[in-house]
Amino acid sequence: MALSQALPIDNAAIRRWLDRRTTRFFIRIRGKQDRRQINIVFTQQGEQISKKSSQFWSML
Repeated sequence: MALSQALPIDNAAIRRWLDRRTTRFFIRIRGKQDRRQINIVFTQQGEQISKKSSQFWSML
């Protein structure tokens, strides 16, 4: 039995959680640098992480 069937996993919720985590992470790292640059960085990172997390959860 796959883990995803055993646990009530909501992909969208996980993606949102990961995006929030990475957003905070990049704000901390970037500090006071240009906001536009920060937004671009974590938009790209968020998309990559969303892809990776959905691949990860679909493998379970």
